[in-house]
Amino acid sequence: MVVWDSFQKDLIQLELESSNPAVASVIPVLQICSSLYALSRIHQSPLFLRYECLSVSEARQAEELFVSRCHDLTQVAIPLVEAFGVPDHLLGPIAFDWVRHNSRELRAML
Repeated sequence: MVVWDSFQKDLIQLELESSNPAVASVIPVLQICSSLYALSRIHQSPLFLRYECLSVSEARQAEELFVSRCHDLTQVAIPLVEAFGVPDHLLGPIAFDWVRHNSRELRAML
């Protein structure tokens, strides 16, 4: 969590110091990604509950926030992937039709 706190402080500092609109437009995406990373670590590790770093209600809130951040990321996912310039042939079939890829019909065929 120390690394995450440091990253959040760096983002805030970058936001305050940046006059470049391109940099400013990236900050919300980085905040979503960093939140998702931290929440995924909480989600994947029972140690937070076992050692009472989080209460059960806080763990539930973290789960709800994780789902919310995933939804937030869907709003910027395509531009984010396009920004990396990955050629279409290197992206899997899920990249082009994720609804069909996750459908029950396709899973039944597998």
